[in-house]
Amino acid sequence: MKEFRITSSHNLTWGNMHTNSSRDVKSPSLRSNFIWNSSYQVVRMLTPIITTPYLARVLGSDALGTYSYTYTVATYFTYFCLLGLGQYGNREVAKARDDKATLSEVFSSILVMQLVVGSIVVLLYFGYCFFISGSLLIFSLIWLIWVLAETVDISWLFYGLEEFKTITIRNVVIRVFLIVGIFAFVKSSEDLGVYCFLQASTFVANSAILWGLVWRRVKFRKPTLRRVLEHVKPNFVLFLPVIAISVYTQLNAIILGNICGMTSVAYYDNAYKIISISLTVIQSLGTVMLPRMSALVASGDDAEVERHLDVSILVSQVIAYCFMFGIIGISTVFVPVFFGAGYDACAPLMCIFAFMVPLCGWSNVLGVQFLIPFGKDVAYLKSVVYGALSNVILCVPLTLSFGVYGAAVASLIAELTVTLVQAYYARGQLQVLNYFKKGIPFLCFGLIELFSVRAVCIAFDGEFIGLTAGIFVGGLVYLAMSYLWLKKYQLI
Repeated sequence: MKEFRITSSHNLTWGNMHTNSSRDVKSPSLRSNFIWNSSYQVVRMLTPIITTPYLARVLGSDALGTYSYTYTVATYFTYFCLLGLGQYGNREVAKARDDKATLSEVFSSILVMQLVVGSIVVLLYFGYCFFISGSLLIFSLIWLIWVLAETVDISWLFYGLEEFKTITIRNVVIRVFLIVGIFAFVKSSEDLGVYCFLQASTFVANSAILWGLVWRRVKFRKPTLRRVLEHVKPNFVLFLPVIAISVYTQLNAIILGNICGMTSVAYYDNAYKIISISLTVIQSLGTVMLPRMSALVASGDDAEVERHLDVSILVSQVIAYCFMFGIIGISTVFVPVFFGAGYDACAPLMCIFAFMVPLCGWSNVLGVQFLIPFGKDVAYLKSVVYGALSNVILCVPLTLSFGVYGAAVASLIAELTVTLVQAYYARGQLQVLNYFKKGIPFLCFGLIELFSVRAVCIAFDGEFIGLTAGIFVGGLVYLAMSYLWLKKYQLI
Protein backbone atom coordinates (compact mmCIF):
# COMPACT_ATOMS: atom_id res chain seq x y z
CA MET A 1 0.00 0.00 0.00
CA LYS A 2 1.38 3.36 -0.95
CA GLU A 3 2.04 5.96 1.70
CA PHE A 4 -0.81 8.31 2.44
CA ARG A 5 -0.36 11.67 4.09
CA ILE A 6 -2.65 14.63 4.62
CA THR A 7 -0.82 17.78 3.72
CA SER A 8 -3.62 20.30 3.43
CA SER A 9 -7.09 21.07 4.64
CA HIS A 10 -10.22 21.19 2.52
CA ASN A 11 -13.41 23.14 2.87
CA LEU A 12 -15.87 20.31 2.84
CA THR A 13 -19.45 19.91 3.92
CA TRP A 14 -21.82 17.00 4.16
CA GLY A 15 -23.53 18.28 1.05
CA ASN A 16 -20.57 17.57 -1.22
CA MET A 17 -19.15 14.52 0.51
CA HIS A 18 -19.24 12.22 -2.48
CA THR A 19 -16.67 10.77 -4.80
CA ASN A 20 -16.29 10.59 -8.52
CA SER A 21 -15.01 7.04 -8.49
CA SER A 22 -17.19 4.31 -9.92
CA ARG A 23 -17.05 2.56 -6.58
CA ASP A 24 -19.35 5.14 -5.02
CA VAL A 25 -21.82 5.58 -7.87
CA LYS A 26 -24.17 3.00 -6.37
CA SER A 27 -23.58 4.05 -2.77
CA PRO A 28 -25.97 6.24 -0.82
CA SER A 29 -24.64 9.67 0.09
CA LEU A 30 -22.83 10.00 3.39
CA ARG A 31 -25.36 12.63 4.40
CA SER A 32 -28.19 10.14 3.84
CA ASN A 33 -26.32 7.39 5.68
CA PHE A 34 -25.53 9.66 8.60
CA ILE A 35 -29.13 10.89 8.84
CA TRP A 36 -30.49 7.34 8.83
CA ASN A 37 -27.96 6.02 11.30
CA SER A 38 -28.30 9.07 13.54
CA SER A 39 -32.07 8.67 13.45
CA TYR A 40 -31.65 5.28 15.01
CA GLN A 41 -29.26 6.72 17.57
CA VAL A 42 -31.96 9.25 18.47
CA VAL A 43 -34.35 6.37 19.08
CA ARG A 44 -31.67 4.67 21.16
CA MET A 45 -31.33 7.89 23.15
CA LEU A 46 -35.07 8.14 23.67
CA THR A 47 -35.40 4.53 24.85
CA PRO A 48 -33.47 4.95 28.14
CA ILE A 49 -34.84 8.47 28.57
CA ILE A 50 -38.35 7.02 28.44
CA THR A 51 -37.76 3.76 30.33
CA THR A 52 -34.97 4.35 32.86
CA PRO A 53 -36.93 6.62 35.26
CA TYR A 54 -39.70 4.04 35.29
CA LEU A 55 -37.35 1.06 35.71
CA ALA A 56 -35.34 2.79 38.44
CA ARG A 57 -38.52 3.14 40.45
CA VAL A 58 -40.27 -0.19 39.80
CA LEU A 59 -37.21 -2.47 39.81
CA GLY A 60 -34.95 -0.63 42.26
CA SER A 61 -31.18 -0.30 42.33
CA ASP A 62 -30.48 -3.87 43.49
CA ALA A 63 -32.50 -5.50 40.69
CA LEU A 64 -30.99 -3.14 38.13
CA GLY A 65 -27.55 -4.05 39.44
CA THR A 66 -28.36 -7.74 38.92
CA TYR A 67 -29.55 -6.95 35.41
CA SER A 68 -26.34 -5.04 34.62
CA TYR A 69 -24.16 -7.81 36.06
CA THR A 70 -25.79 -10.70 34.16
CA TYR A 71 -26.03 -8.60 31.01
CA THR A 72 -22.32 -7.81 31.19
CA VAL A 73 -21.37 -11.48 31.57
CA ALA A 74 -23.54 -12.44 28.58
CA THR A 75 -21.99 -9.58 26.63
CA TYR A 76 -18.57 -11.21 26.85
CA PHE A 77 -19.90 -14.42 25.33
CA THR A 78 -21.52 -12.48 22.48
CA TYR A 79 -18.17 -10.85 21.81
CA PHE A 80 -16.72 -14.30 21.19
CA CYS A 81 -19.65 -15.19 18.91
CA LEU A 82 -18.99 -12.24 16.62
CA LEU A 83 -15.24 -11.88 17.17
CA GLY A 84 -14.22 -8.78 15.18
CA LEU A 85 -16.94 -9.02 12.53
CA GLY A 86 -18.42 -5.64 13.43
CA GLN A 87 -15.37 -4.10 11.79
CA TYR A 88 -13.70 -6.90 9.85
CA GLY A 89 -16.88 -8.13 8.16
CA ASN A 90 -17.93 -4.56 7.47
CA ARG A 91 -14.58 -3.75 5.84
CA GLU A 92 -14.35 -6.92 3.73
CA VAL A 93 -17.91 -6.53 2.45
CA ALA A 94 -17.24 -2.89 1.54
CA LYS A 95 -14.21 -3.92 -0.50
CA ALA A 96 -16.11 -6.61 -2.41
CA ARG A 97 -19.54 -5.04 -2.78
CA ASP A 98 -19.20 -4.07 -6.47
CA ASP A 99 -18.88 -7.69 -7.60
CA LYS A 100 -21.82 -9.88 -6.52
CA ALA A 101 -19.94 -13.13 -7.08
CA THR A 102 -17.00 -12.00 -4.97
CA LEU A 103 -19.35 -10.54 -2.38
CA SER A 104 -21.25 -13.85 -2.11
CA GLU A 105 -17.98 -15.72 -1.67
CA VAL A 106 -16.79 -13.35 1.04
CA PHE A 107 -20.13 -13.48 2.84
CA SER A 108 -20.36 -17.28 2.73
CA SER A 109 -16.85 -17.93 3.99
CA ILE A 110 -17.16 -15.41 6.84
CA LEU A 111 -20.59 -16.78 7.78
CA VAL A 112 -19.31 -20.36 8.07
CA MET A 113 -16.52 -19.19 10.35
CA GLN A 114 -19.05 -17.28 12.46
CA LEU A 115 -21.38 -20.29 12.80
CA VAL A 116 -18.60 -22.64 13.87
CA VAL A 117 -17.21 -20.23 16.45
CA GLY A 118 -20.70 -19.27 17.68
CA SER A 119 -21.68 -22.91 18.25
CA ILE A 120 -18.64 -23.43 20.47
CA VAL A 121 -19.44 -20.27 22.44
CA VAL A 122 -23.04 -21.35 23.02
CA LEU A 123 -21.82 -24.61 24.55
CA LEU A 124 -19.41 -22.71 26.79
CA TYR A 125 -22.19 -20.38 27.91
CA PHE A 126 -24.30 -23.40 28.85
CA GLY A 127 -21.41 -24.50 31.05
CA TYR A 128 -21.20 -21.07 32.67
CA CYS A 129 -24.94 -21.05 33.41
CA PHE A 130 -25.03 -24.42 35.15
CA PHE A 131 -21.67 -24.49 36.88
CA ILE A 132 -20.73 -20.87 37.67
CA SER A 133 -23.72 -18.50 37.67
CA GLY A 134 -25.09 -19.87 40.95
CA SER A 135 -28.10 -17.90 42.23
CA LEU A 136 -28.21 -15.97 38.95
CA LEU A 137 -28.96 -19.12 36.90
CA ILE A 138 -32.45 -18.09 35.74
CA PHE A 139 -31.34 -14.67 34.50
CA SER A 140 -28.24 -16.14 32.86
CA LEU A 141 -30.36 -18.68 30.97
CA ILE A 142 -32.61 -15.90 29.72
CA TRP A 143 -29.58 -14.19 28.21
CA LEU A 144 -28.82 -17.43 26.33
CA ILE A 145 -31.43 -16.21 23.83
CA TRP A 146 -29.15 -13.28 23.05
CA VAL A 147 -26.04 -15.44 22.73
CA LEU A 148 -27.85 -17.68 20.23
CA ALA A 149 -29.05 -14.67 18.24
CA GLU A 150 -25.54 -13.23 17.95
CA THR A 151 -24.31 -16.52 16.50
CA VAL A 152 -26.33 -15.78 13.36
CA ASP A 153 -26.20 -11.98 13.39
CA ILE A 154 -25.29 -10.67 9.92
CA SER A 155 -25.57 -6.93 10.52
CA TRP A 156 -21.98 -6.62 9.31
CA LEU A 157 -23.13 -7.47 5.77
CA PHE A 158 -25.65 -4.65 5.65
CA TYR A 159 -23.24 -2.15 7.20
CA GLY A 160 -20.64 -3.03 4.60
CA LEU A 161 -23.24 -2.51 1.88
CA GLU A 162 -24.10 0.85 3.49
CA GLU A 163 -27.78 -0.10 3.79
CA PHE A 164 -28.33 2.07 6.83
CA LYS A 165 -31.94 2.75 5.90
CA THR A 166 -32.78 -0.96 6.15
CA ILE A 167 -31.04 -1.34 9.49
CA THR A 168 -32.56 1.84 10.92
CA ILE A 169 -36.17 0.99 10.06
CA ARG A 170 -35.72 -2.49 11.53
CA ASN A 171 -34.18 -1.20 14.74
CA VAL A 172 -36.71 1.57 15.25
CA VAL A 173 -39.68 -0.79 14.94
CA ILE A 174 -38.11 -3.25 17.39
CA ARG A 175 -37.28 -0.47 19.87
CA VAL A 176 -40.88 0.72 19.85
CA PHE A 177 -42.11 -2.78 20.70
CA LEU A 178 -39.48 -3.00 23.46
CA ILE A 179 -40.66 0.23 25.08
CA VAL A 180 -44.29 -0.86 24.94
CA GLY A 181 -43.37 -4.25 26.39
CA ILE A 182 -41.48 -2.71 29.31
CA PHE A 183 -44.39 -0.54 30.40
CA ALA A 184 -46.91 -3.34 29.81
CA PHE A 185 -45.16 -6.20 31.59
CA VAL A 186 -42.54 -4.85 34.01
CA LYS A 187 -44.38 -3.76 37.15
CA SER A 188 -42.12 -4.62 40.11
CA SER A 189 -38.74 -6.05 41.09
CA GLU A 190 -40.24 -9.52 40.65
CA ASP A 191 -40.47 -8.82 36.92
CA LEU A 192 -36.69 -8.59 36.46
CA GLY A 193 -36.75 -11.84 34.47
CA VAL A 194 -39.41 -10.41 32.18
CA TYR A 195 -37.28 -7.32 31.59
CA CYS A 196 -34.25 -9.46 30.72
CA PHE A 197 -36.40 -11.56 28.35
CA LEU A 198 -37.73 -8.47 26.56
CA GLN A 199 -34.21 -7.15 26.02
CA ALA A 200 -32.89 -10.52 24.83
CA SER A 201 -35.81 -10.95 22.43
CA THR A 202 -34.93 -7.76 20.58
CA PHE A 203 -31.66 -9.33 19.44
CA VAL A 204 -33.53 -12.36 18.08
CA ALA A 205 -35.87 -10.07 16.15
CA ASN A 206 -32.91 -8.10 14.78
CA SER A 207 -31.27 -11.21 13.34
CA ALA A 208 -34.52 -12.74 12.05
CA ILE A 209 -35.46 -9.67 10.03
CA LEU A 210 -32.06 -9.41 8.35
CA TRP A 211 -32.12 -13.08 7.37
CA GLY A 212 -35.41 -12.41 5.60
CA LEU A 213 -33.64 -9.82 3.43
CA VAL A 214 -30.21 -11.31 2.86
CA TRP A 215 -30.80 -13.54 -0.18
CA ARG A 216 -31.69 -10.61 -2.38
CA ARG A 217 -28.16 -9.30 -1.79
CA VAL A 218 -26.01 -12.43 -1.87
CA LYS A 219 -26.11 -16.12 -2.67
CA PHE A 220 -24.60 -18.76 -0.43
CA ARG A 221 -21.62 -20.47 -1.99
CA LYS A 222 -20.07 -23.38 -0.21
CA PRO A 223 -16.61 -22.13 0.75
CA THR A 224 -13.44 -24.16 0.89
CA LEU A 225 -11.82 -24.78 4.24
CA ARG A 226 -8.85 -22.72 3.14
CA ARG A 227 -11.08 -19.76 2.31
CA VAL A 228 -12.77 -19.95 5.71
CA LEU A 229 -9.46 -20.17 7.53
CA GLU A 230 -8.15 -17.11 5.67
CA HIS A 231 -10.54 -14.99 7.70
CA VAL A 232 -9.51 -16.33 11.08
CA LYS A 233 -6.27 -14.45 11.70
CA PRO A 234 -7.30 -10.93 10.50
CA ASN A 235 -10.68 -11.31 12.20
CA PHE A 236 -9.01 -12.39 15.42
CA VAL A 237 -6.71 -9.35 15.27
CA LEU A 238 -9.76 -7.08 15.18
CA PHE A 239 -11.47 -9.17 17.85
CA LEU A 240 -8.74 -8.51 20.40
CA PRO A 241 -9.55 -4.77 20.43
CA VAL A 242 -13.21 -5.65 21.12
CA ILE A 243 -12.17 -7.56 24.25
CA ALA A 244 -9.63 -4.91 25.21
CA ILE A 245 -12.22 -2.13 24.88
CA SER A 246 -14.67 -4.13 26.98
CA VAL A 247 -12.11 -4.17 29.80
CA TYR A 248 -12.66 -0.47 30.41
CA THR A 249 -16.35 -0.35 29.43
CA GLN A 250 -17.90 -3.60 30.72
CA LEU A 251 -15.45 -5.33 33.05
CA ASN A 252 -15.53 -2.50 35.57
CA ALA A 253 -19.16 -3.35 36.31
CA ILE A 254 -18.14 -6.88 37.25
CA ILE A 255 -15.28 -5.59 39.42
CA LEU A 256 -17.64 -3.15 41.13
CA GLY A 257 -20.19 -5.89 41.76
CA ASN A 258 -17.61 -8.00 43.57
CA ILE A 259 -15.99 -5.16 45.54
CA CYS A 260 -18.78 -2.69 46.25
CA GLY A 261 -22.02 -4.57 45.61
CA MET A 262 -24.86 -4.39 43.11
CA THR A 263 -26.02 -0.92 44.17
CA SER A 264 -22.70 0.58 43.05
CA VAL A 265 -23.06 -1.30 39.76
CA ALA A 266 -26.44 0.36 39.28
CA TYR A 267 -24.95 3.83 39.93
CA TYR A 268 -22.08 3.17 37.54
CA ASP A 269 -24.27 1.62 34.84
CA ASN A 270 -26.97 4.29 34.97
CA ALA A 271 -24.46 7.14 34.78
CA TYR A 272 -22.59 5.49 31.93
CA LYS A 273 -25.89 4.78 30.19
CA ILE A 274 -26.54 8.52 29.95
CA ILE A 275 -23.05 9.14 28.57
CA SER A 276 -23.45 6.30 26.10
CA ILE A 277 -26.37 8.18 24.58
CA SER A 278 -23.96 10.85 23.37
CA LEU A 279 -21.32 8.27 22.46
CA THR A 280 -23.72 6.52 20.11
CA VAL A 281 -24.08 9.71 18.08
CA ILE A 282 -20.29 10.03 17.85
CA GLN A 283 -19.92 6.36 16.98
CA SER A 284 -22.65 6.54 14.34
CA LEU A 285 -20.32 8.74 12.33
CA GLY A 286 -17.66 6.02 12.47
CA THR A 287 -20.22 3.37 11.54
CA VAL A 288 -21.12 5.34 8.43
CA MET A 289 -17.54 6.23 7.54
CA LEU A 290 -15.88 2.81 7.95
CA PRO A 291 -17.36 1.13 4.84
CA ARG A 292 -16.96 4.30 2.78
CA MET A 293 -13.35 4.81 3.84
CA SER A 294 -12.58 1.13 3.22
CA ALA A 295 -14.02 1.37 -0.28
CA LEU A 296 -12.09 4.57 -1.01
CA VAL A 297 -8.82 3.10 0.24
CA ALA A 298 -9.38 0.00 -1.90
CA SER A 299 -9.95 2.23 -4.96
CA GLY A 300 -6.78 4.26 -4.24
CA ASP A 301 -8.63 7.58 -4.19
CA ASP A 302 -6.35 9.43 -1.75
CA ALA A 303 -7.86 12.85 -2.45
CA GLU A 304 -11.30 11.71 -1.35
CA VAL A 305 -9.87 9.90 1.66
CA GLU A 306 -8.28 13.16 2.74
CA ARG A 307 -11.44 15.16 2.21
CA HIS A 308 -13.59 12.72 4.16
CA LEU A 309 -11.22 12.59 7.11
CA ASP A 310 -11.01 16.37 7.21
CA VAL A 311 -14.74 16.89 7.67
CA SER A 312 -15.19 13.86 9.94
CA ILE A 313 -12.67 15.14 12.48
CA LEU A 314 -14.30 18.57 12.52
CA VAL A 315 -17.83 17.19 12.90
CA SER A 316 -16.72 14.87 15.70
CA GLN A 317 -15.25 17.73 17.70
CA VAL A 318 -18.30 19.96 17.23
CA ILE A 319 -20.65 17.24 18.46
CA ALA A 320 -18.39 15.99 21.27
CA TYR A 321 -17.81 19.34 22.99
CA CYS A 322 -21.51 20.13 22.88
CA PHE A 323 -22.37 16.89 24.65
CA MET A 324 -19.52 17.01 27.16
CA PHE A 325 -20.22 20.47 28.55
CA GLY A 326 -23.98 20.02 28.33
CA ILE A 327 -23.84 16.82 30.42
CA ILE A 328 -21.62 18.45 33.05
CA GLY A 329 -23.94 21.44 33.19
CA ILE A 330 -27.16 19.51 33.78
CA SER A 331 -25.82 16.61 35.91
CA THR A 332 -26.88 17.80 39.38
CA VAL A 333 -30.40 18.68 38.24
CA PHE A 334 -30.78 15.78 35.83
CA VAL A 335 -30.16 12.94 38.32
CA PRO A 336 -33.02 13.62 40.78
CA VAL A 337 -35.43 14.35 37.93
CA PHE A 338 -34.45 11.35 35.84
CA PHE A 339 -33.60 8.63 38.38
CA GLY A 340 -35.48 9.82 41.44
CA ALA A 341 -34.32 9.65 45.06
CA GLY A 342 -31.33 7.54 46.07
CA TYR A 343 -29.21 8.02 42.93
CA ASP A 344 -27.24 11.12 43.94
CA ALA A 345 -23.94 9.33 43.25
CA CYS A 346 -24.78 9.35 39.54
CA ALA A 347 -24.25 13.13 39.21
CA PRO A 348 -20.48 13.23 39.83
CA LEU A 349 -20.15 10.00 37.84
CA MET A 350 -21.77 11.69 34.86
CA CYS A 351 -19.26 14.55 35.12
CA ILE A 352 -16.33 12.10 35.13
CA PHE A 353 -17.71 10.10 32.22
CA ALA A 354 -18.49 13.27 30.22
CA PHE A 355 -14.78 13.79 29.54
CA MET A 356 -14.81 10.50 27.66
CA VAL A 357 -17.01 11.95 24.92
CA PRO A 358 -14.39 14.04 23.05
CA LEU A 359 -11.80 11.32 23.65
CA CYS A 360 -14.11 8.76 22.04
CA GLY A 361 -14.69 11.19 19.19
CA TRP A 362 -10.97 11.30 18.50
CA SER A 363 -10.43 7.57 18.87
CA ASN A 364 -13.39 6.91 16.59
CA VAL A 365 -11.82 8.95 13.79
CA LEU A 366 -8.22 7.86 14.32
CA GLY A 367 -9.00 4.20 14.93
CA VAL A 368 -12.18 3.26 13.07
CA GLN A 369 -11.96 5.73 10.20
CA PHE A 370 -8.20 5.79 9.63
CA LEU A 371 -6.23 2.88 11.08
CA ILE A 372 -8.72 0.10 10.24
CA PRO A 373 -9.56 1.15 6.63
CA PHE A 374 -5.82 1.43 5.92
CA GLY A 375 -5.22 -2.05 7.27
CA LYS A 376 -3.25 -0.83 10.28
CA ASP A 377 -4.98 -3.41 12.46
CA VAL A 378 -1.96 -4.07 14.66
CA ALA A 379 -1.59 -0.38 15.50
CA TYR A 380 -5.29 -0.24 16.35
CA LEU A 381 -4.92 -3.36 18.47
CA LYS A 382 -1.97 -1.93 20.38
CA SER A 383 -3.87 1.26 21.20
CA VAL A 384 -6.80 -0.53 22.83
CA VAL A 385 -4.57 -3.10 24.54
CA TYR A 386 -2.63 -0.28 26.19
CA GLY A 387 -5.94 1.24 27.25
CA ALA A 388 -7.12 -2.06 28.67
CA LEU A 389 -3.86 -2.59 30.54
CA SER A 390 -4.08 0.86 32.11
CA ASN A 391 -7.62 0.04 33.27
CA VAL A 392 -6.62 -3.36 34.68
CA ILE A 393 -3.74 -1.78 36.59
CA LEU A 394 -5.81 1.10 37.97
CA CYS A 395 -9.39 -0.18 38.38
CA VAL A 396 -9.02 -2.43 41.42
CA PRO A 397 -6.85 -0.09 43.54
CA LEU A 398 -8.91 2.97 42.60
CA THR A 399 -12.15 1.12 43.32
CA LEU A 400 -10.86 -0.08 46.67
CA SER A 401 -9.82 3.50 47.55
CA PHE A 402 -12.61 5.59 46.04
CA GLY A 403 -15.39 3.13 45.30
CA VAL A 404 -17.50 3.65 42.21
CA TYR A 405 -15.77 6.97 41.42
CA GLY A 406 -12.42 5.21 41.23
CA ALA A 407 -13.80 2.77 38.65
CA ALA A 408 -15.06 5.71 36.57
CA VAL A 409 -11.68 7.45 36.68
CA ALA A 410 -9.98 4.21 35.60
CA SER A 411 -12.27 4.07 32.55
CA LEU A 412 -11.50 7.70 31.70
CA ILE A 413 -7.73 7.15 31.91
CA ALA A 414 -8.08 4.06 29.72
CA GLU A 415 -9.92 6.03 27.03
CA LEU A 416 -7.28 8.77 27.18
CA THR A 417 -4.55 6.16 26.74
CA VAL A 418 -6.27 4.73 23.65
CA THR A 419 -6.58 8.15 22.04
CA LEU A 420 -2.97 9.14 22.71
CA VAL A 421 -1.59 5.87 21.33
CA GLN A 422 -3.71 6.15 18.18
CA ALA A 423 -2.56 9.74 17.71
CA TYR A 424 1.02 8.50 18.00
CA TYR A 425 0.54 5.92 15.23
CA ALA A 426 -1.29 8.41 13.00
CA ARG A 427 1.14 11.29 13.54
CA GLY A 428 3.15 10.63 10.38
CA GLN A 429 0.13 10.78 8.08
CA LEU A 430 -2.40 12.99 9.88
CA GLN A 431 -1.75 16.45 11.24
CA VAL A 432 -3.39 15.59 14.55
CA LEU A 433 -2.24 18.70 16.43
CA ASN A 434 -3.56 21.00 13.70
CA TYR A 435 -6.92 19.27 13.82
CA PHE A 436 -7.02 19.71 17.59
CA LYS A 437 -6.26 23.41 17.23
CA LYS A 438 -9.18 23.78 14.84
CA GLY A 439 -11.45 22.42 17.56
CA ILE A 440 -10.36 24.92 20.24
CA PRO A 441 -13.07 27.47 19.33
CA PHE A 442 -15.73 24.81 19.96
CA LEU A 443 -14.07 23.99 23.27
CA CYS A 444 -14.56 27.64 24.22
CA PHE A 445 -18.15 27.59 22.98
CA GLY A 446 -18.71 24.54 25.18
CA LEU A 447 -17.50 26.40 28.27
CA ILE A 448 -19.96 29.19 27.53
CA GLU A 449 -22.65 26.54 27.08
CA LEU A 450 -21.76 25.09 30.50
CA PHE A 451 -22.10 28.44 32.26
CA SER A 452 -25.36 29.13 30.40
CA VAL A 453 -26.86 25.80 31.45
CA ARG A 454 -25.86 26.23 35.09
CA ALA A 455 -27.18 29.80 35.21
CA VAL A 456 -30.55 28.82 33.75
CA CYS A 457 -30.93 25.79 36.03
CA ILE A 458 -30.27 27.99 39.07
CA ALA A 459 -32.53 30.79 37.89
CA PHE A 460 -35.59 28.60 37.34
CA ASP A 461 -37.63 27.26 40.24
CA GLY A 462 -38.49 23.60 39.90
CA GLU A 463 -36.03 20.96 38.87
CA PHE A 464 -37.86 19.80 35.74
CA ILE A 465 -38.45 23.33 34.44
CA GLY A 466 -34.85 24.29 35.13
CA LEU A 467 -33.54 21.15 33.44
CA THR A 468 -35.66 21.64 30.33
CA ALA A 469 -34.83 25.34 30.05
CA GLY A 470 -31.12 24.69 30.70
CA ILE A 471 -30.88 22.10 27.94
CA PHE A 472 -32.72 24.35 25.50
CA VAL A 473 -30.75 27.53 26.25
CA GLY A 474 -27.37 25.80 26.49
CA GLY A 475 -27.89 23.91 23.25
CA LEU A 476 -29.13 27.01 21.48
CA VAL A 477 -26.14 29.07 22.64
CA TYR A 478 -23.63 26.43 21.54
CA LEU A 479 -25.25 25.75 18.18
CA ALA A 480 -25.60 29.46 17.39
CA MET A 481 -21.95 30.21 18.13
CA SER A 482 -20.78 27.12 16.25
CA TYR A 483 -22.92 27.97 13.23
CA LEU A 484 -21.62 31.53 13.05
CA TRP A 485 -18.03 30.34 13.36
CA LEU A 486 -18.39 27.67 10.68
CA LYS A 487 -20.24 30.13 8.42
CA LYS A 488 -17.54 32.76 8.86
CA TYR A 489 -14.83 30.40 7.64
CA GLN A 490 -17.06 28.87 4.93
CA LEU A 491 -17.05 25.41 6.50
CA ILE A 492 -20.78 24.95 5.99
